[in-house]
Amino acid sequence: MKKLFVLLVLYAVYQNWDALTDKPVNAAYAESNVVVMYSTDWCGYCKKARAFFNDNNIAFVDYDIEKSFEANERYEALGGQGIPLLQVNDTIIRGFQQHKVVASLH
Repeated sequence: MKKLFVLLVLYAVYQNWDALTDKPVNAAYAESNVVVMYSTDWCGYCKKARAFFNDNNIAFVDYDIEKSFEANERYEALGGQGIPLLQVNDTIIRGFQQHKVVASLH
């Protein structure tokens, strides 16, 4: 029974690793970055990314790849494969990985 409990705790830590290791975001980031997100309305990770950007006053442009043909073409040109697809300055990030977003901000 103890082994099962330990495995469950380790699994919970693994699932929440990004939340446990989040770095605070510098407020100066908001004005000096170019952040573009290719997303959909129903995507949970897209919602987390939007909340992160809004909570930290990081300006971003959000393109819905299901509602805009042009956005879908740009998304495909960047390699597509999953949502959200984030372009933070010159870095492409597949999926919402907060630590990678923070590392890509100036």
